[in-house]
Amino acid sequence: MGQFPAQSTSIHSTIEKRLGTSAIFYRRALTCRNEGYGLAAVGYFRRVVEDKTNELVDVVADSAEAMGMSEEDIAKIRVAKSQKVYEDKLKIASQAMPSTIKPDGANPLHAHFELLSVGLHTQTEEESLQIADNVHEIFDYLFDSLRAEVEDREAFVAKVKQIVGKHR
Repeated sequence: MGQFPAQSTSIHSTIEKRLGTSAIFYRRALTCRNEGYGLAAVGYFRRVVEDKTNELVDVVADSAEAMGMSEEDIAKIRVAKSQKVYEDKLKIASQAMPSTIKPDGANPLHAHFELLSVGLHTQTEEESLQIADNVHEIFDYLFDSLRAEVEDREAFVAKVKQIVGKHR
């Protein structure tokens, strides 16, 4: 039995590069998820998020900055990094996250905080599989897609400014 083709544990090269030493935990989370071990998958994803929380906060702050948010609003997001516990960091940053970077009003940092706050000890294997899938999707959006949007936007703005500068 099983799924054909089998679910992959490969990591997109940009995510793997950005994860650095946490890539091994990310891959283990995918392996556990694919084997049906939801509790283990959630544990590994939680470890990745713990390791990369400051970077997630930076990505959200950089996105807010790219969208032209005020320095004050950006500072409210970045202050989350001063917290010791990753859950506090996610909670503070999610509360400060401006609506302009919440797709259709959805706050991915708040969702991440909510999912990871659910106790590993109280979830069934099936519930944990769903949590692992959700955490995986949200993490990839925040850690890779949102960062790529910011980088693409910055490159585009720089190009437009260069073109306008040449024609003045």
